Amino acid sequence: MKLFRIALIATLTTTSGFVFAAVDGTLGTTSTGTSDISVTKENTALISGIDDIAFGTLGLLPTPAVETSAMCVYSANAGAYGITISSGNGAFTMNEPNGGTLAYSVRWADSSGILAAVTDSTPTTTLLGSSTELDCASDTAGGVANSNAILEVTIVDTDYNAAPSGDYTDTLTLLITPE
Repeated sequence: MKLFRIALIATLTTTSGFVFAAVDGTLGTTSTGTSDISVTKENTALISGIDDIAFGTLGLLPTPAVETSAMCVYSANAGAYGITISSGNGAFTMNEPNGGTLAYSVRWADSSGILAAVTDSTPTTTLLGSSTELDCASDTAGGVANSNAILEVTIVDTDYNAAPSGDYTDTLTLLITPE
């Protein structure tokens, strides 16, 4: 039985994240006790302020159509994060009910403001957001208050003009991973 207790105590001590060793003082002219203090900070992230990308009703396009959405990204680890942007239809393609498809491209900018192309469902890493504000209160990405990131979607004019008429849709999923 003693061996079991020793093994259990050793297991609890080595598997626990913290070992607490508060020590009471002893009776005397002075007495000193100690108390360990600990906390675990979770590596969390939050994306907020996302807007839908709506191109509206368009006729013939003489140049590519570009729409943007500014948003806020928070990451607890000094603002460092990665993003994976995924198309619900796959390969950044909008579909319409009669079988028509329309490709589009996506770019992302972190707090640097520099837009960079992303590939569907492929992580982009070493980005920087806010580590002090969940709502990006002091940031203004792309001139939009409370934002430090930009999503840009582009439809190429030649692809659009060649596509059959219809209502094209897709859903983008933006997965933020703290680094």
